[in-house]
Amino acid sequence: MFHTSLRTTLRTFSRNKGFTTLNIAGLAVGLTSCLLLLLYVDYEWQFDKQFRDYKNIYVVYSNQTGNNRIFSFPVSPAPMAAAAQTEIPGVTSAVRVTDPQDQLLTRGDQLLKKPGMYAEGTFFGLFDYPFLQGTEISR
Repeated sequence: MFHTSLRTTLRTFSRNKGFTTLNIAGLAVGLTSCLLLLLYVDYEWQFDKQFRDYKNIYVVYSNQTGNNRIFSFPVSPAPMAAAAQTEIPGVTSAVRVTDPQDQLLTRGDQLLKKPGMYAEGTFFGLFDYPFLQGTEISR
C-alpha cells in the first residue's frame, strides 16, 4: 500500500516539476521562518533569567532623537540612580554600571588590557553572579 502511494506521488512530482519545486521551496521557507521566529522568542524569554529576582530588575533606557528617528540607549544621567531610589516608590536598590570597554589591569609587573566595566558596590547585592575565585570587596 505504502509502496504504491509513494510511486504514484513520485510520478506526479516528475510530471509537474515546476509546481513541485515551488511547493517544496515554499514549505522550506515557511519552516525556516517559523524556526527562526521560535528561536528568537525563546532567546527573548530566557534573557537575563539567571538572576534570582529577575522579575524586579529593570534597565533604564534613554530615548534620543536624531535624523528624524528615535534611538534608544541603555544610558542615563549619573544622579538618576539616587533620585530613582528616593523619589520612585518601590525602587529599593539602584546600581550604576559603565559600558564595557578595554581597561588596563595590573598585577605586579603584569599589564593586561581586557574588556571590563565599572560598577557600584551594590552590584553584587542585586545581581547574584557566582565567584570562581576570591571574595567580594565591600566598602
